Amino acid sequence: MASSKNVCVVGAGVIGLSTAYSLTNCRANFKVTLISEKFSPYTTGDGAAGKWDPSNYHQTPVEHLRKWGSITYKWFHDLTYSDLAETTGVSLVSGYHYYDHHVEEPFWKDILLHFRHVTEAEIDKANENGYYDIKCGWFYTTFFLDCEKYLPWLMDRFKARGGSVIQRRVKDLSELAGEYDCIVNCSGLGSYQLANDKSVYPIRGQLARVNAPWIKHFMNFCSNKKENTYIMPRANDVVLGLYNETNCWNNQLDEKMHEEMLQRAYTVMPSLKDAKVTWKWSGLRPSRPSIRLESDFIYANGKKLPIIHNYGHAASGITLHLGCALDATRMVAESFGMQNSVFDNSYDFQRISQRYNSKL
Repeated sequence: MASSKNVCVVGAGVIGLSTAYSLTNCRANFKVTLISEKFSPYTTGDGAAGKWDPSNYHQTPVEHLRKWGSITYKWFHDLTYSDLAETTGVSLVSGYHYYDHHVEEPFWKDILLHFRHVTEAEIDKANENGYYDIKCGWFYTTFFLDCEKYLPWLMDRFKARGGSVIQRRVKDLSELAGEYDCIVNCSGLGSYQLANDKSVYPIRGQLARVNAPWIKHFMNFCSNKKENTYIMPRANDVVLGLYNETNCWNNQLDEKMHEEMLQRAYTVMPSLKDAKVTWKWSGLRPSRPSIRLESDFIYANGKKLPIIHNYGHAASGITLHLGCALDATRMVAESFGMQNSVFDNSYDFQRISQRYNSKL
């Protein structure tokens, strides 16, 4: 058997951890180490609502978004109909996406199990509260993922496949040279420094979780005149949002914004006034003009060190993570000159979930 290649993944959010796990599970004899300063439950994904809902990256080719998103959607679909649904925190939910301005149909509508335009009666009902002036919208079926369950499960699978974990802050990718044969950079906002990528910027998001088991459908109210509002029921709670602030590096919770966000939710869904707030959160989503998933290299100690970048997913990290992880795995294998017959980066539920050799 060929000697093992030492691969290091920097960053343990949903992008980094899924990539690290995919590398251990591709049958390529990689020795994979995951290095990060923070792990679950302290990642951005742990705070996210976790709705599968691709953002429209203007400079990321739609065919890439469709590919990555459809793979991850299928993954969630398969998990939902397996005995892993509760363990991984995935749930199947339908709901409404309303707009107070006319928009085109999303490129991802054909990926969904169900998609339709809302009716005039549904628009009239949504406008009864008078806060938004809804013009159009969709009703569709998607998935929600609770990363506080999913990431620990994925970490267990990663370790079971022989993956190693180091808690450490990486200040420069070159400091890893000599220890590893390839670096996969999944550092999110950290790439502003680690990759010297000044196009990276944060989008600060703020949300709350409430106990409202009577809410069964999600509702997104999108406006180009007012702040957006979303109501997101998950398996064990309902997430209320949204507040977005671009290029804000301050991650402190703003109580005034929190109250304004709640009041918007109470206006569009008055019964939420009776729901107890169980959690408040503020987080920084790593964004850039387009997702960066590509091969690169640096010279360190006189040698060429392959770098695979996988970052800049903003609010779509959960939506795209598995598709991006499989592509990043392929790029790592190709950096070593491996042929497709040596590794497997295809989507295969039995292999990726480890159901073929795990007692679940």
